[in-house]
Amino acid sequence: LVSLFASEPTTVDQELTRFVGDLPGLLGWFWEICYDLLIGWPLVLLIASLVARHRLFLLRDQVVAIVLALGFSTLVAGGWSEMIDGLTGSDPPAVYPGVRIALATALIVTTGPHLGRPLRRLGRWVVWFGAIAAVALGVALPLGVIGGLAIGFGSAALAHLAFGSPGGRPSLPQIVAALEELGVQA
Repeated sequence: LVSLFASEPTTVDQELTRFVGDLPGLLGWFWEICYDLLIGWPLVLLIASLVARHRLFLLRDQVVAIVLALGFSTLVAGGWSEMIDGLTGSDPPAVYPGVRIALATALIVTTGPHLGRPLRRLGRWVVWFGAIAAVALGVALPLGVIGGLAIGFGSAALAHLAFGSPGGRPSLPQIVAALEELGVQA
């Protein structure tokens, strides 16, 4: 639905972009850091699942979510070159969809149920502040951010649908493996 209105900036896009742009100028560095965290935090999560013991299933889920998000972003953006520009660019003009937001959201939301509550909350903050930062920096219009979030959440949901999700709790085999690492026979 968002894609139908994304060809031209709407009045709401222009007003929200102007509002966020009118925030105090001291926040420029803050928005840049928040937008960069959309790359940093997902990389940390990806590397953590790669080096952690008994977490290859999580790496599989993350890779599937990233591939889905890349595919949907390429489809919506209209090609690989537009998708690459949306991923690597951090300057105006605005792109549709917010590709960096889509990929970060897909990876963070896919990993979320496997993390404790504080790290899940940190991931949510990274996604939401990164989305606002994309608008503040002029990298994406609000509709582009909404499109990126929809792609990210949808890709993560499809990965969870395909492989399951622990719902924030470890599975029984994970508990047994963790107890065995501690030397407790269960």
